[in-house]
Amino acid sequence: MKKNKTALPYVLAALALSAGGFALRLFERAGGSAIPLIGLSAAAVVVFLLAAWSLEKKTAFAELFRASVPDAVLSSLGALLLIAGGIATVATVASASRLLGLGAVLAGGAVLFCAAGRYKGKAAAPFAYVLPVLFYVVKLFMDFRRWMVDPAILDYCFLLFALISFMLASFHAAGFTFDKGSRRALALFSLTGVYFGGAALAGAGLAEALVYGGSMAYLLALVLQAFDPRAEA
Repeated sequence: MKKNKTALPYVLAALALSAGGFALRLFERAGGSAIPLIGLSAAAVVVFLLAAWSLEKKTAFAELFRASVPDAVLSSLGALLLIAGGIATVATVASASRLLGLGAVLAGGAVLFCAAGRYKGKAAAPFAYVLPVLFYVVKLFMDFRRWMVDPAILDYCFLLFALISFMLASFHAAGFTFDKGSRRALALFSLTGVYFGGAALAGAGLAEALVYGGSMAYLLALVLQAFDPRAEA
């Protein structure tokens, strides 16, 4: 696969496919056929697999993560949306789920802290990179218990795939802080997270949309890092 001189095409492709998934999910929710959405999802995953597989293997934080303005902007946007989503969750849901709101705030703060560290060229802080992973693990567990009450898998499968991608992308980002990362896995799950996150936004409430949108912005920053051509040197 031809190497790009910039990671921007991958970001734009992820956003374009995500927008397509969002539109087709709205169409399906309105009573349309789910076949176009399923077909686009399968095609997107194949494209993402090929793109990720084309990358050279990298495992160390210093080999992959670099300071950049786009990374700082996307990560900061993602952090602020996560924090806003956490606050909205605390304000609108039952007490049993308010811990998820607090978790989103902490995860957003960690994403912002890590983005500032990358921009300033500081050494990675492993615990800060692990915090978002913990949030997504807890959210996945709690949300999945709630989804299982609904027998229609299309009602929650895109939320499920998005959360799994968020969790695995942040997990592999954290792995680089121990110099045990997987560049290809980071790229793949960051791309799938953006796609499935976009599809999951269709029909989402305000708090959920903020959390998913913030996660997508954070993963777009990870896409930039994973596909940065400077890492090929």
